[in-house]
Amino acid sequence: MEWGITAKGSSGGQSSTSRLTGRLQTPARAMAAVHGVLSNPQEWVGVVLIFLSLAIVMLSIEHANWIKPQPSLVLVLGLSVLVGLWFGRIRLSGKLAYPIVVLLGVGITVWQSVGLVSPTGAESSLTTWWHTVTGSQPNEGTIYFAMFIIMVTWLMGYISTWFLVCRQNVWVAIIAGTVTILFNLSNLPPESHYFLPIYLLVAMLLLGQVNLRKQGGWFQQHGLSFSRPGVIKVVGAVVVISILTVTVAWVVPEPPIEQMGLNLTAIHGETAQGQWFNIFADVRGKWPRLDSGTQAELLFASPWSTSSREQFVVTADEPTYWRIRRYDTYHSWGWTSSETVGREVDPLVAGATRDAADGEMVTYTVENMLRTDVLLVTGEFDSASITALLHTFSAVEDDEGVVAVVSPKMMKPYQQYTVTACINVPTVEELSQAGEDYPQGVIEHYLQLPDTLPEQVVSLSQEITAEAETALDKVRAVKAYLRDFEYNLKAERPTEDVDGVAYFLFETGEGVCTTFASAMAVMLRSAGVPARLNTGYLEGVLDEDTGSYILRAKDYHARTEVYFPGYGWVEFSATPGGDGGAAEVAVVDNSESDIPPSELPPDGAETPDTSGVEGDTEPATTGRPRFPGPALYVYFIIIGIPLVLYLAARAGYAYWLARLKRVDNPADVYARMCYLASLIKVGPEFDETPLEYSTRLSLAMPANAGAIDTITRAYIETQFSSRKELSGLQKGRMQKSWVELCPSLVKRLLGFKKPSK
Repeated sequence: MEWGITAKGSSGGQSSTSRLTGRLQTPARAMAAVHGVLSNPQEWVGVVLIFLSLAIVMLSIEHANWIKPQPSLVLVLGLSVLVGLWFGRIRLSGKLAYPIVVLLGVGITVWQSVGLVSPTGAESSLTTWWHTVTGSQPNEGTIYFAMFIIMVTWLMGYISTWFLVCRQNVWVAIIAGTVTILFNLSNLPPESHYFLPIYLLVAMLLLGQVNLRKQGGWFQQHGLSFSRPGVIKVVGAVVVISILTVTVAWVVPEPPIEQMGLNLTAIHGETAQGQWFNIFADVRGKWPRLDSGTQAELLFASPWSTSSREQFVVTADEPTYWRIRRYDTYHSWGWTSSETVGREVDPLVAGATRDAADGEMVTYTVENMLRTDVLLVTGEFDSASITALLHTFSAVEDDEGVVAVVSPKMMKPYQQYTVTACINVPTVEELSQAGEDYPQGVIEHYLQLPDTLPEQVVSLSQEITAEAETALDKVRAVKAYLRDFEYNLKAERPTEDVDGVAYFLFETGEGVCTTFASAMAVMLRSAGVPARLNTGYLEGVLDEDTGSYILRAKDYHARTEVYFPGYGWVEFSATPGGDGGAAEVAVVDNSESDIPPSELPPDGAETPDTSGVEGDTEPATTGRPRFPGPALYVYFIIIGIPLVLYLAARAGYAYWLARLKRVDNPADVYARMCYLASLIKVGPEFDETPLEYSTRLSLAMPANAGAIDTITRAYIETQFSSRKELSGLQKGRMQKSWVELCPSLVKRLLGFKKPSK
C-alpha cells in the first residue's frame, strides 16, 4: 500500500516537474532569441540606424500634416523593423514570409486607419471605417491616401531591415528613404527642409557602419583584426566626413538653375484630378497658389490678408509697384475684367518690341515663392525671358489695354524669370496740360457705370469736382475727400443687395485699399474722367543681404488708373497715407505700405486672402526661411562626388585584384612581395637567402605564413633548379597565395595592424 502511494506520488511529482520545466523553457527560449539578437552588436547598431534614418523620413511626413487626423507612421515603422529583424534572424522561408508580412501589413493598415475615422451614431469605428472605404472611391476623401502611406511605411521598414540582416545591404533603405524624403520635402516650403541634412547625416553614418562591418568580416576571414586606435580613427573619419558633407551641402550657394524635386503639380493637374484612382485628389498642397483664373473677379465682400508669408522676391534697380491685373467693369458687388483675348509672346531680347522713346526701359528679375502663373509687371510689358501670354481687352483698341501677363504653365516655387518693361513717368505739369480730348473708345468703355449706382454717389462726385478745371484737379479733389475716411482691415463689408462704393461713402466711412481705389475710380467716372482699377503688390521690403525686395501677402494692394490724353494710363493710390505726401502720381509712389502700422495685426495672423492665393493656413514666416539651403539636387552633387570616387576606388581595387590573378611568373610575384614588405619595414636583408627571408616574414605575418612559403618555394624552384616552369596546379596555388597575401600587405601598409616583431 505504501509502495503504491509512493509510486503515485512519484508519478505526480514527475508530471509537475515536467510542467514546471516546460514553463521555464518558454521564457528561456525567448531570452535565447533576444540574446541571439543582442549578441551581435554590429547588427543591432545597424538596425537602430536604419530605424532612425527612416524615422526622420516619417517625421517629415507627419510634420507636413498632409491629412488631419493622421496615422502614427513612426509607430508603424518601428513594428515593421522589429518584424524584419525577427524574420531575418530566423531565416523564414520566402514562401511563408511574404504572405505573413502582407497580412501583418494589412492588419496594421486597418488598425491605424480605423483611428482616423470618427464613428457616427451607434456605429463602431470599424463599421464606420468599412462604410467609408467601401462607399467612396480613392479620389474621394483622404482615407485611401492614409492607407497608402501606412502600407508603404510598413513595407519600407520591413524590406530595409531584412536586406540589412540577411544580405548586409543598406542601399535599399537609403534609396527608399532618399526618394521618399525628397518627394515629401519638394512639396513643402523651405522652413521644413531641415529634415534633409539630419536624414543625410544618419544615412551616411549607416552606410559607414555597414561597410565597416563588412570590412571587419573580411579581416577576420583573413586572420586580421582592427586595433582599437584604428577603429576609433575609422569611426571618427566617417562621422567627420558625414558632418562636413552635410554642412557643405547646406551652406553652398544655390546654382542659378531650377530646383530639382518631385511635386504634386502633375498629380493635381486637370487630367488626373478627376480620375477615380487619384488618391492625392483631396490632399492639400503646402505651397500657396496664385492662379490667374481666380483673379477675374474682385469682390468687396472678400476678406483681406495680413499674412507675412513671402510670395515673391524681386531684384530690381529701384522699388516700384508690381501689377498683376487690371479691371475695367464696375458692379455694385465689385469689379470684373471684360472679355479678353490672349496672345502668346515668345521669349525676346529686352527692348525688342518697344521704342526707347516711349519711356524708360527697366529690367528686373522675379523669383516665385509660391505656385503661380502670374507675371509681375510694372509700367507696360515689353518682353520676358519665358514664354508669356498677354490678355488684352477685346472691346478696346488700347496699347495699354493689357489686362494681365501670365505664363501658359503653372510656375514652380523658386522659379525665376526676367521681365523688361517700359515706364513713362509724366510730370505734374504735363498732366495738368493734358486736356480732356479722350478717344471715343476710351469714353465709351471707361466711363461705364451700372444702372444700380445710387444717384447720390454721382451727385457727391460732381459736387466735389465742381471747381476743378482739369482732370488732374478732379483727381486731387477726390483724393483729398477720401483722405478723411478711415483705413480699417476690420471694416464691415457690404451685403450683396447694396452698392459697395455707396456703402463705403455714406454708411461705414471706413474700408481697405480695394474700397478706396474703387471709390476713387467710380467718383472720377461720375465726374467724366476715364478710370479703372488694378491690383498688384507694393514694392516690398529691401533685403539688405541680397539687395532684393521681398513681397509678402500683406503687400497686396489696389490702385486707380486714370487716363490722360497723350500719356495714357497713370496710377494713383487713393488709400490714406499711401502716397506719404511725397507725390501725386502713383507711378513714383515709393511708400512702404498702405496699411497703417496701428492696423497691422501680429505676423502670422490667419486671415483669408482676397488676392486669390490658395494654400494652407499654417502661420506665415516673418522673414527669409529659417533654415536656408540650396536646391535639393545640390545634395546629390555634394554626396555624389565622394560616392562616385568611392565606387571608382572599389572598381579599381577589383580590377587590381583581377590583374593579380593573371600573374604567372614566380620571379615577378616574389619581387612584388619583397617590395610591399619593404614598405612596412620587413623587407629582405642583403645577406638573407629566400628561405631565411621567408621564415622571418612568416613570423611577422603568421596568418599568411602558408602563402609566403608557397610563393617563396615557387620562386626557388624556377630560379635555382633545372625546372624553369611550374605545373598548372603549382601555378594556380601560387596565384591564389599571391591574391591572399597582397591585400594583407596593403592593409598593413595602411596601418590597420603593425607587423609582429
